[in-house]
Amino acid sequence: MFSFFSKDNAFGVDIGTQSIKIAEIKEHKDKIELENYAIFSSEIGEIIQEQGEHTMAASTIAETVQRMLGEADMSMNEVFFALPSFFTFSSVITVPTMSEEELAEAVPLQARQHVPVPMDSVQVNWINLGKHAKEEKLNVLIIAIPNSVVAKYQNVAHQLDVEINGFELDIFSRLRSLSLPDKHTCIVDIGSRSTSVSIVDDEQNLRMIRAFDVGGNQITDRLSNALEISMERAELLKVENGLTGDPGVASVIDKVLGKFFRKEVGNMIQEYADMMHAPVAQIELAGGISQMKGINNFVEDTLQRSQSRQDITIREARPTSELAVPEELREVFFEDVWHDLSLAIGIALRKYV
Repeated sequence: MFSFFSKDNAFGVDIGTQSIKIAEIKEHKDKIELENYAIFSSEIGEIIQEQGEHTMAASTIAETVQRMLGEADMSMNEVFFALPSFFTFSSVITVPTMSEEELAEAVPLQARQHVPVPMDSVQVNWINLGKHAKEEKLNVLIIAIPNSVVAKYQNVAHQLDVEINGFELDIFSRLRSLSLPDKHTCIVDIGSRSTSVSIVDDEQNLRMIRAFDVGGNQITDRLSNALEISMERAELLKVENGLTGDPGVASVIDKVLGKFFRKEVGNMIQEYADMMHAPVAQIELAGGISQMKGINNFVEDTLQRSQSRQDITIREARPTSELAVPEELREVFFEDVWHDLSLAIGIALRKYV
């Protein structure tokens, strides 16, 4: 937990599977600046929220956030929430070329075929992704958010006695928080229990997004079982060794991440190339796993073997230049907390960017 002086500004809250992050930013001398932040991490195995029934009560989450605010000396009256991708249903569909007004009528009807729950139980949003690369049709991204998820966040805000300024799917917060190249880019955000993979075009428009049940905890669990050690010890070995240390540890990590990058990420990259008639040129690694030792070379080698691609650049995701960080915070921010805070920062930036 970190704390320094705070006033009212824009607040972004990211409630993940095993952590809660709060970012406070402000406008200062024609700049948008980080003012304060707080991070709470649960014990290994303790779930804050995830898809399904394993989730903390809204009251417990609100109590935790209230405690974080108090310890960091923050006073929050309004909030932006980043919603985890694993709570949503999303799909890219193709429809005949039509006006925006016609799309507004056609998409909800098409969505019924792609959302695996009753339509009255979700809120459906959609984004016109533009013309299909090979057909005279439009690509449309459908996003369905369960009403129960929205209600839970509203309950958390009510118990905190704060006003919700807005909800947003976490990928949009992520994109706002990053400095992206003018290339077709795949962003792989690997969290503790789930991973989101998104692809943007060379103008940084979102084109594809999917969520997968793979994350850092899966690696820790595999290490714990393979070596017959505690989860805490397995987590330490994962961090200390990564993919460049103990061969036994690297082998377990390879079995989890290798298959994921070869099959899921590789398939998305190929599907995108077929759909957009343009190859992905770069992969940005986000989330805590992006700091794993040897991860960049591992991903590059894995994709080269599976796709015979020699021209994909792999790099650790970098923060947007829209955010200024005070001199006294830069070292700890960029070295220790940037990846943890990026979603909270991204959703808070929605007020200004």
